Amino acid sequence: MSENSTTRYIVTPEYKKSVYSNEHYCNTICNKRVVLIITTMWRYGEFVIDVSDEDYKKLLEVEKIVINDHCGEVNETTDGQEETEEIQNIDSYTEEEKNAIYNAIYEDRDGGILHDLDVLEEEKGWVLDDTIYEIYGGFEMEPE
Repeated sequence: MSENSTTRYIVTPEYKKSVYSNEHYCNTICNKRVVLIITTMWRYGEFVIDVSDEDYKKLLEVEKIVINDHCGEVNETTDGQEETEEIQNIDSYTEEEKNAIYNAIYEDRDGGILHDLDVLEEEKGWVLDDTIYEIYGGFEMEPE
């Protein structure tokens, strides 16, 4: 194998509930770009990545992997659980802008109830820009 060759690996978590997806939704509110990150913890996930021999050795020494950093693909995620949301750089907005942002996200702001994703996208103008997948606490890699 040459130094530049890559091998395709199936990546799975060592532990349940250690796979996370971070969906980045974007919208323009009050003439400013706003990013809403919805994070879901998954009971299980399986991914495929392409890595060089050098990167493979480095990955053996870490506890966390960002699948997207390795030309990754999602095979499956199972049993989505705890979901949280975060407005990126929320402190950089004025109170008026924050109120407009919250109104575009929440069905019930006091209860912390998000609009359904269909409503966010179709009625409120949010667009899914990227999804980042991560595994924490260790993972296994087997050649495909």
